[in-house]
Amino acid sequence: MSVVADALPATEVIMNIGTMLKGHDLFKSFPPDEVDRLTRHASAKILEQGETIYTADQAATHVFVLLDGEVHLRLDEGPGPVDVLVSRVKEGELFGLAPLIGCARYSTRADAARASKVLYVEARPLIDALREHPAIGHEIMSAVARAYFERYKGLMERVKKVVTDLSWEA
Repeated sequence: MSVVADALPATEVIMNIGTMLKGHDLFKSFPPDEVDRLTRHASAKILEQGETIYTADQAATHVFVLLDGEVHLRLDEGPGPVDVLVSRVKEGELFGLAPLIGCARYSTRADAARASKVLYVEARPLIDALREHPAIGHEIMSAVARAYFERYKGLMERVKKVVTDLSWEA
């Protein structure tokens, strides 16, 4: 895994992360000084295809934004090669939302489905910022709820298709 910080001078990395945060719909509502504070608690990483960002049951310490590429969220189902695709994260979407809803651990595994650029934002400073700015917190938590709902709907559609396909075979 290569970190963008390895390739760029520190000041350029910080400016780029600040620009990334300020340019993202969910962060641009924060006052500039808050974005500057969050920038100190964020990093951008370039991941190769197949790289794991986090695993199910890992401590939920960060929230992530997919800047470029594709990330798959999967449920690990016991030993062996079986796992369930929960969602395909699209560019610009938040994922790894467990800490925002009070969960101590992630419930899925997140893998780069192709080469991807991901913004890692430490959860604790983000949660503090959301508390300090309740209107922005409401906006972001509404986006979190929508993301979970869309992932739930997509998963239920896939389950329905599997059940329908199985019933035709019976």
